[in-house]
Amino acid sequence: MLDDASGTLAQWITSRAPQGIHVTGHSQGGAQAQVLSAVMSDRDVPIASVTTFNPAGISRDVGNLANPSLIGAVEHRVSAGDIVSLAGRTYLDGDVVIYDLDTIDLSSPWALWSHILTAHVDQWSREGLYDLTSGYSTPVAPTPRSGEPVVVAG
Repeated sequence: MLDDASGTLAQWITSRAPQGIHVTGHSQGGAQAQVLSAVMSDRDVPIASVTTFNPAGISRDVGNLANPSLIGAVEHRVSAGDIVSLAGRTYLDGDVVIYDLDTIDLSSPWALWSHILTAHVDQWSREGLYDLTSGYSTPVAPTPRSGEPVVVAG
């Protein structure tokens, strides 16, 4: 089934983005971004770039599918202490940027667990990420939590 679906997806991507697509994901989506990039590059589909945020890792078998000559810049951004990034066996080869969140209160064990739970649940509970009225034509940026860095890409 994966072969049938990936063949159709490969055709769709190459017909619309012959120079490659930019793939990104957070947490489990970061693992899925790596899997997509590895599988598509194995099918001679160029990947312009891969950017992940606190990604789970992927299996070595899938990682070995990746064709580095068809994958552009790869960057994994990982916050120190993120438990999700410990999952999996490998990552796509690329740069790893580790940053420390100075907003984590380590004064008690509950504070750390509270941060871990909030960091993931809060991302999915932000209404701005799911603005279906815009027709996906206008990027919607969520409001950062207190202490979060704000990065504007232009």
